[in-house]
Amino acid sequence: MRAPRYLPFVLLTAFACKPADTTTGAKQAIDAANAQWPRLTSGGHADSIAEFYAVDAVLMPPNMATVRGRDAIRAFFTVMNTIPSPRPTLTIRAVQVWGSGPMAI
Repeated sequence: MRAPRYLPFVLLTAFACKPADTTTGAKQAIDAANAQWPRLTSGGHADSIAEFYAVDAVLMPPNMATVRGRDAIRAFFTVMNTIPSPRPTLTIRAVQVWGSGPMAI
């Protein structure tokens, strides 16, 4: 049995397809979320901060124990919010974003 002559063209076309570039949209969404951090951290909104994290997220603060899970992250930021004035303000900036389909880093 011989393969049809158009098979190489079909395969080449299929492999040449790639998902649309989502980098610009992902960068805008990430920047919008990051813009909320200074307000949330300085205002002591531990519940709102915790919602940025997945249920099974892991937070690795420098020189501190690893924090596992959204509830533990909420508790961590609740404790951080008890630090005497001035409260810490966290500013996050995404310098570069790479998107591929539904994912971005």
